[in-house]
Amino acid sequence: MLYAFCVTCTKTSIILFYKRIFNLRYSLYFAMFFILGYFIVIIVTINVACDPIPYFWEQYTDPNTAVGSCIDIPKFFFGNGIAAVLIDIMILIIPIPITWKLQMPKTQRLAVIGILLLGSL
Repeated sequence: MLYAFCVTCTKTSIILFYKRIFNLRYSLYFAMFFILGYFIVIIVTINVACDPIPYFWEQYTDPNTAVGSCIDIPKFFFGNGIAAVLIDIMILIIPIPITWKLQMPKTQRLAVIGILLLGSL
């Protein structure tokens, strides 16, 4: 849950940074909607991943007497990774149209876009 919280805060801070620089109200709200939706889905899924919920811990502490079932964890993290990458790509694409319209030489525009894309590292 800490991972989901930290990733959400980081991506939200990037969107709020874009909001201060660019006048892209609707696309930023759209991105914020997906980021917060991603956070809610991750938190809810983690909290109800096992039935009954205490089985999540009991399967490791006392595997012989624990009774229950959990979701397929590798599939969950695979889907989580795909969603995170798609949101990252969306965040990276948002400033490109605005910076491409700047009235400066093409090399400078490409440099500005490159600097903004460095945030993905």
